[in-house]
Amino acid sequence: MPLIRKIQSRDVQSLADRFSHQDYNYFETFYLEHLQAQRQVFVSVEKDKAGKRHYYGYVSLSHESAYTQFWRRNIPEITDLYVLASHRKQGIGKALIAACESSAKEGGYSQIGISVIQTEENKFIQRIYEKLGYVGDGFGASVDNNQVHLVKQLT
Repeated sequence: MPLIRKIQSRDVQSLADRFSHQDYNYFETFYLEHLQAQRQVFVSVEKDKAGKRHYYGYVSLSHESAYTQFWRRNIPEITDLYVLASHRKQGIGKALIAACESSAKEGGYSQIGISVIQTEENKFIQRIYEKLGYVGDGFGASVDNNQVHLVKQLT
């Protein structure tokens, strides 16, 4: 399994090159917010025998959620979880989530949140989160963006 670690400055351009659905500014903003302790960013990366780094996924843990109910209750939120299609179902997504959970727990949080946009294709993602111990936050789906918000107790 590839290494899961915190983002480093040298990763920004490589992430932008590898994950073309986002641009350089997206990853640079993530890195700067990471440096300012507004969020933690984790990457899935491995080096080949020649020393070249290969990236397979990334995730962000936002310490101040944009979702009002998480923000009010001081619940950090996992956002922007992405794993390359070629590397899905290999445990990378779960390892990225585990890194966020560990970081939140170390930061003194007792809960962590995650949100899912309600689409047919995202139903399986929600089931995965539920298998990992996430449950509805009790406030239902957000009307403005059709998201369901899930929380997990950190023990």
